[in-house]
Amino acid sequence: MLTIQNLVCGYSAAICSYDSRYEFEAGLLYAIVGENGSGKSTFLRTLAGLIPKIQGEINIGNSEIESLKPRSRAQQVCYCSTTRSRIPFMTVEEYIYLGGGIGKSNNQAEVKQAAESCSVLHLLNFEIQNLSDGQYRKVKLAKAVYQNSPCLLVDEPTSHLDPPSRKQVVRLLRAIAKEQNKIVIMATHEIDLALDFADRVFVVHEGQIHSYHSHQSELQQRIHEAFSEV
Repeated sequence: MLTIQNLVCGYSAAICSYDSRYEFEAGLLYAIVGENGSGKSTFLRTLAGLIPKIQGEINIGNSEIESLKPRSRAQQVCYCSTTRSRIPFMTVEEYIYLGGGIGKSNNQAEVKQAAESCSVLHLLNFEIQNLSDGQYRKVKLAKAVYQNSPCLLVDEPTSHLDPPSRKQVVRLLRAIAKEQNKIVIMATHEIDLALDFADRVFVVHEGQIHSYHSHQSELQQRIHEAFSEV
């Protein structure tokens, strides 16, 4: 279970804040939307414990996220950045094994299961440097599935992808949430995909983080306000 309360995110100064308590539920896909520079990636990285919060609480299970050591944090939260790994000669199978981290024995059956769940089983012997962007995003999610943390946080999973690949990746995120009963949170600028696939949507606007069910009428108005000047 992931909860936040009176959270203020930023670096030397506040960028965005959520002024109440929110509990993320397993089995749901969450989307964070907002214009460029609004703070959606900062919010996501703060949830992952990668950026110290300025104020408030972030709890995963019974622990404050910032109190966890890196290995313990990785057992609870998996963060997927926009950065692409280009390790020469590393195969997809070897890359997915990295999701196990230090101390986890390699389990080929689990790797294959993770690859199959993300539709990349046929790519296991390919080198990751030779994958298309769409293939690489799916492989990265397979690595996250193998890591098997209850919370999956993904930054801009559809950037630079063609329309069919964008939908495939977001459908995959939704399937991971539903079929594996995980909390899946993506930061995205793709408003259409957020509205079509997410169960809950956070809109970051003018320094405030607003949360909505995906079909709330107020969500459309808030999105219009957030993007009307873009």
